Amino acid sequence: MDRNAYSFYALEDFELSDRMFLPEAVGMKRTETEDTAKFSRCKRGKIVRFTSFGGLENANDVNNHCEDLLFENGSFIGGEQAAIVVKGRSRNIVYRHVSIKRSRHSRIDVLWDDYSDQSKEYSTGVLDQVYTPDGSPVRLAFGRYHRPQITPGTKVRIIWW
Repeated sequence: MDRNAYSFYALEDFELSDRMFLPEAVGMKRTETEDTAKFSRCKRGKIVRFTSFGGLENANDVNNHCEDLLFENGSFIGGEQAAIVVKGRSRNIVYRHVSIKRSRHSRIDVLWDDYSDQSKEYSTGVLDQVYTPDGSPVRLAFGRYHRPQITPGTKVRIIWW
């Protein structure tokens, strides 16, 4: 069982705004938190003006058939694996105007469509003006030959996974 600081399951037609996702705020240490904010089976949601701090694995994990989620005007501080993970047949997942500050241990910033035990189907979405504060390219790894759309304004470097 995952140890996540914030688990959002089966939410529909929702908005989370002006939030700080921090393991310590819910009584957990980052060293015992796998994913800080995990979304599973959520549909039609907006997460705006936020900061999410990474745990042992990721700051943000979207998995298990999520659909139509928008993460906008926020920042991720990467976990030990990545800042953002999208997998498990999640569809139309959009990250717009978000920054990624790297963990000193992580080799990737965004992991798209890696293996998921919830679904073997691929995930879809967009990286729209996703950036690092120092201007270096976002390090993108995609696990099953499918990657998100990348809009102008997002510099990426492909990391083979």
